Amino acid sequence: MLVWVAFSVAVFFLERHAPGTDIHNPWQSAYWTASKMSTIGTSYPNPITWEAHVLDLALKVYAVIIVATLAGAVGAFFRHPHEEGPS
Repeated sequence: MLVWVAFSVAVFFLERHAPGTDIHNPWQSAYWTASKMSTIGTSYPNPITWEAHVLDLALKVYAVIIVATLAGAVGAFFRHPHEEGPS
């Protein structure tokens, strides 16, 4: 939750006055950040400013790491000890 709030605030302040941006208020920034964190994407275009591009890339990497970690945790939960291969 802290990461979501931090990225939402940062993107809002970087994009709010950029010409051609679609992020004009904190709620649009929060929606954009949540959709990027869920890795499902939205119809919102990518950021305009180069600083927000850096944040966008960092958020995508963070989201992939979190999803991969959760997938590994779920896989480990369902792994049965008797199905282990040779050590």
